[in-house]
Amino acid sequence: MPTIEAHLRREMHKYAAELRKLAYAVPNGVGEHDLLELSEVMNVAADETPEKYKHLANASAQGAPTNDDL
Repeated sequence: MPTIEAHLRREMHKYAAELRKLAYAVPNGVGEHDLLELSEVMNVAADETPEKYKHLANASAQGAPTNDDL
């Protein structure tokens, strides 16, 4: 079963894709650039680990116990 984090990342990617579709569908291209930029920011953010959680991701990748293991 996927973790909630994986689920949220997938959802964010899906919403970014929908936003991109919307950007191409707006009449006269009004706001198209801004919507495409936001879509890209969402995709990048979905794949990043926030700075305050990086130590947990690094420890988990190295097999060290995390707070979830306790």
